[in-house]
Amino acid sequence: NALWIVVVLCSVLFYKYFFHRYKLVYLPESVAAILIGMVVGTIMVILHEYLGDGFLNFKPELFFYILLPPIIFKAGFGVEKTLFFANIGSIAVFAFFGTIISTLIIGFSLFGLSKSGIIPLDSSNAL
Repeated sequence: NALWIVVVLCSVLFYKYFFHRYKLVYLPESVAAILIGMVVGTIMVILHEYLGDGFLNFKPELFFYILLPPIIFKAGFGVEKTLFFANIGSIAVFAFFGTIISTLIIGFSLFGLSKSGIIPLDSSNAL
């Protein structure tokens, strides 16, 4: 599993190097990263049929502790301070109301789906 993560990361870094060296403007870096991930994911699914269940064992801790923080930090460092603080009011309003609306939609959807019997959810196994 770690080998595949290294392969994906090296592929993205390889593309990024050529992106900046040869000024490839027709394919954004984010699209290239998604395409590389899709290709490697497809290869992993195909190999999963031959190598068994232990091959695609992805632990959530790997994502939350190793892969996610660099993404968040890069997004945070990429924000221009002047634009961020110029729009802090609208950002706060959208964050507040977006969180409330999202919570209500998910909560009522889960409640409705559990009452209709589509998903088995009760108070004993809420988590």
